[in-house]
Amino acid sequence: MVPDLMIRAMAESKLAIHFVIMPLEERDLSRSAVILLDRLRVGGTEKQGVWLDAALRQCGWQCHLRLLFPEDTECERSSSAPVADGGLAVLRSFLRVLQELRDSRPDVLICMGRTANSLGFLAKLLFPGLKLVTTCRTNRALPLLYRCSLRRSERCITNSQWAADQVGLVIAGAPERVVHIENALLRPHLFDLDRSPAAKAAARIGLGLAADTPVLCNISSFVPGKNKGDLLSAFARSRIDPTAVLLLVGEGSERVKCEQYAQELGIGDRVRFFGKADAIEPFLQASDLFVSTSLRDSLPNALVEAQAAGLPVVAYDVAGAAEAFESERSGLAVTSGEVDAFARAIERLMSSPKLRHDFGAYARTRASALYAPEVIAARYDTVLRGLLDV
Repeated sequence: MVPDLMIRAMAESKLAIHFVIMPLEERDLSRSAVILLDRLRVGGTEKQGVWLDAALRQCGWQCHLRLLFPEDTECERSSSAPVADGGLAVLRSFLRVLQELRDSRPDVLICMGRTANSLGFLAKLLFPGLKLVTTCRTNRALPLLYRCSLRRSERCITNSQWAADQVGLVIAGAPERVVHIENALLRPHLFDLDRSPAAKAAARIGLGLAADTPVLCNISSFVPGKNKGDLLSAFARSRIDPTAVLLLVGEGSERVKCEQYAQELGIGDRVRFFGKADAIEPFLQASDLFVSTSLRDSLPNALVEAQAAGLPVVAYDVAGAAEAFESERSGLAVTSGEVDAFARAIERLMSSPKLRHDFGAYARTRASALYAPEVIAARYDTVLRGLLDV
């Protein structure tokens, strides 16, 4: 199906044939890169892509961000065959990107997102001198074309060691082509978020809570992969202060279902649904503990942000999630699906202010060392420069 779509799209484009017959001219730019991103929306990959564009410019790169879905800004897609998702429209958009690659002659193409990564190998076929960098930031199954791009890329950058190991199985025999670079913390001001008792009390009052209310928090979309049913069950089973509340911040298709489930569990009055929030600082500042039962993240940005804000975390040990924190030092990792164990982890931390303080302090120090934007930007710059020196 994909070759037929490609032929039809090329036939409809007056410029498409030139990609086959025109050679890639000698480059006259120094350290130039194009970041190919699926779309702009609320997801972590998109935010990291926009940040990387600006970060590489700061490092002296001539960088350009290009979108395959320029008008698709807020949708949530889950197709396992991303090139079929949009069909001809996607390929027409990609042909325009190919023309830009031919005209601008960048040194590096960085693919971010499932569709972009699934099309990267075509750019490499047409422009063999182009350095192709794929990325893997998911624990979902990788489509066939995605794997084709992984095998043809000079480097694959993953945001967790777990993802790096999975990519290594695809690119068998070439472990040096897989590089692990964590997510950049895109809210570095969280390192300075006031964690004093007075600031915490003020934040709680601002959210309509009593100043002395024990607070747990989760900030993520209401989609099946976030698995909030387990979180609600664990909160209901935990034997903690009965006045404790769970703040759920986000929107999505599963929100109504979760609201109903909270009522069924008898905790409807202890779970607060706040919807989408651009400013997450008040929720983190008001909280004692950040909790996550997500099943689909390679390296969850929410866990990184919570620790930067000085919060200990409890999370399922899924894919690279446990790499986002250090279990028994900045949080507690729980085996996926073990709801009772998750409830006990909540009890352990909520019953010990000192343990929460110690974990939170270490979490902030660790996050500063690993996820500060300038640290991550320097690592990307080093990897990409290394490609040009080969």
